[in-house]
Amino acid sequence: MNKHNFLLCIFFMSLSSMVYTQQLHHRHKDLPCHHKVFNVDVHVVLDSMGVGVDITDIYNNFAVASEKFSPICLDFKICKIDSIYNYNFDSIPRSVEYEELSTKYASEKRINVFILSLPFVQHNGAPTAICGLAGSSIFLKKSCMDALTHELGHFFGLLHTFENPGTELVNGSNCETAGDGICDTPADPYQQFDPPSNWIDAKCRFRNLAKDANGDYYIPQTGNVMSYYGCPCQEFTRGQFLRMSETYIRTHKRLW
Repeated sequence: MNKHNFLLCIFFMSLSSMVYTQQLHHRHKDLPCHHKVFNVDVHVVLDSMGVGVDITDIYNNFAVASEKFSPICLDFKICKIDSIYNYNFDSIPRSVEYEELSTKYASEKRINVFILSLPFVQHNGAPTAICGLAGSSIFLKKSCMDALTHELGHFFGLLHTFENPGTELVNGSNCETAGDGICDTPADPYQQFDPPSNWIDAKCRFRNLAKDANGDYYIPQTGNVMSYYGCPCQEFTRGQFLRMSETYIRTHKRLW
């Protein structure tokens, strides 16, 4: 999401946050409301020059995340923001280092978010830069702070809309067992690490002519939080809210 679109989203929500939240609750009126505030500790890894991130970006993106999770009444409260001075963790090329970073610095009974310059995953046998990663902790790239809501989606049990691309049929007949396993997120053929411009136009309209195994054209939700299209003002679906609610209920409460 570019800065202009992000500011537009913030402006809209600041003008109508109360009305907008009420509309979401009405639209998803059968969703559970947990009335839960999660305590969050944010750990900023400083680079070799001692540079971190703008604290305002952290607070702004958590405000957006709380707004997106409001239909199931989940909120996020930052308890502390601290700095990690070991700049060796500012770039993580190997998965074992995520575990090491989390083991050394994560707080108990908190959602821990680590912010660093270059998180990587292995892709085709080589380290590939990513915007974020979620496991027992969340790891975010400093230049991708707007990926926070997406990574929180993973943290609460969601897969990408394009999970195992090409397996889910457009007609939805195998929606429970293919793709992300959620039936109100349409089949999404996107291939991870592809430029989004290969799939959508400048107005976020899907333009790729890929077909599924039945020969049907794909019509994915380019504005879904768990997609990779980067379109502004993204949302979760009802099915995704229910999946995240399930994850919260099943997770041992001592973790919160």
